[in-house]
Amino acid sequence: MNYNKIYNRIIENAKTRILEGVYLEKHHIVPRCLGGTNLSENIVSLTAREHYICHLLLAKIHNKKKLWAAYAMMAVSSDNHIRIYNNRQFEKMRIARALSSTGKNNGMFGKMSAFKNKKHTAETIEKIRQSKLGKKRKPFTRKPASIETKNKISLSKKGKKSKLKGIVLEKFLCEKCKKEIGGLSNFKRHNNKYCVARV
Repeated sequence: MNYNKIYNRIIENAKTRILEGVYLEKHHIVPRCLGGTNLSENIVSLTAREHYICHLLLAKIHNKKKLWAAYAMMAVSSDNHIRIYNNRQFEKMRIARALSSTGKNNGMFGKMSAFKNKKHTAETIEKIRQSKLGKKRKPFTRKPASIETKNKISLSKKGKKSKLKGIVLEKFLCEKCKKEIGGLSNFKRHNNKYCVARV
């Protein structure tokens, strides 16, 4: 199938016709990612269906990541139109978009291979070791809040009701220690960390 021919036919048809009272969308004939401009000669008005088809055709013609992304955005609905594509089209689009950004099309292609098998020399390892000797790792600690900050927090919470107040949590019985725990999250935490009978 000649995608270029179909695309050009849609564009030429849109340039010559006059449509009134129909929802239209502006479309870049030569996409911006391929060097297209915002000048009026490069913009044409298309119906939502034509616009959708044109982006699919452009993605198939050039097979570029940005064009597949633009085609994916065509599925986004708005107040003026609702675009839906079926599951086969969606699958093909996602696969094509992924393939268009793999291997040499990926921006990181070849850049990480230089570091893949790199090993530090014995001299570098010794330098790193010496730089860390005698230094204690400080645990991350947050500064305690000032009295002023605590008062602000307290004032902001006054008069507000807790969403969980008055809600009775479902009780769960721990089979190991026979303790009754309220709430599923608390029960899971108890089983993983706090159960005294845990092996």
